[in-house]
Amino acid sequence: MVDIAIRELQASVDAYVQRTGSAPASLTNVPEIQTLAARDPKFLVDPWGAPYLLQLINGKPTVISYGRDRRPGGRGLDADITVSTPYGSDLVTMSQFLRHTNRLPVTLICVGNALLVALLAFVGQTDTRESGGLRTLLLQLGIKTAMALLVASFIASVHAPSGH
Repeated sequence: MVDIAIRELQASVDAYVQRTGSAPASLTNVPEIQTLAARDPKFLVDPWGAPYLLQLINGKPTVISYGRDRRPGGRGLDADITVSTPYGSDLVTMSQFLRHTNRLPVTLICVGNALLVALLAFVGQTDTRESGGLRTLLLQLGIKTAMALLVASFIASVHAPSGH
């Protein structure tokens, strides 16, 4: 939603600059934005309750939101948002991931997977008293552990980015 609003605001600012040849002093100096803001004042406010800003970046008037933390700069979920840097384009930091991700389902799946590997490790007809029995047991355990790690890695890669 924030990306759509910034794109609309930026498009209006760019059209204003093309028409007039100069940058507006503020967002409300652009007639299209002024009209939209008169109908809905929330149009000029980002999802975190801070106003969208107009700044000169590299000599170009750019619509910007300071993001979730409402401060310039930031990383991950707190990164500044513009048309060229949409929300979520900066990698989420580890602390943000840990704070905002529901890890319980993934943890339960991994614990279940570990229990399954433990159960499979001790099921079978391998007798360690026979010649090569310990080697066979360790080989089977290694293969089962490798497969469990592969499955756990797949589950984590599927779930971690989306947070579900």
